[in-house]
Amino acid sequence: MRIATTSIILAAVIGSAATAEIAAPHLKNTAPLQHEAQSAFGCKLYHGTGDCALPEDLGKVRSGALETLANLNLRFIPDSASDKQGVVPRGLCIETSMCTESFLDKEVWCRVALDARTTGWVLKEDANNVYARDGCG
Repeated sequence: MRIATTSIILAAVIGSAATAEIAAPHLKNTAPLQHEAQSAFGCKLYHGTGDCALPEDLGKVRSGALETLANLNLRFIPDSASDKQGVVPRGLCIETSMCTESFLDKEVWCRVALDARTTGWVLKEDANNVYARDGCG
């Protein structure tokens, strides 16, 4: 009953063509769906894709390294309003010394070093998207 109700609501949001994919949430990554459809099933998306993030890429980093999935702003402190120190390019494998989770904002920030003199914080994930995955390769 819940799937049928969700399908009707989401069909109105994203169009009836996606109803088939929505009605079968157990089929992982069958087609890129808009954000509203993915959020209804409680998954975070890899930034710029319609793919749900894997559980090992959610939360604090366990491997000690991140692979950036987007160009990420390097911030002075773990806050989007903080001064921008630079940009970490997409596709970079970078070591992280620590991460912090904000349960209120549903954000994960990680401290990284681009080189010996350039350090700061990058937003790894927010309530809807994952911007860097755990580990590289």
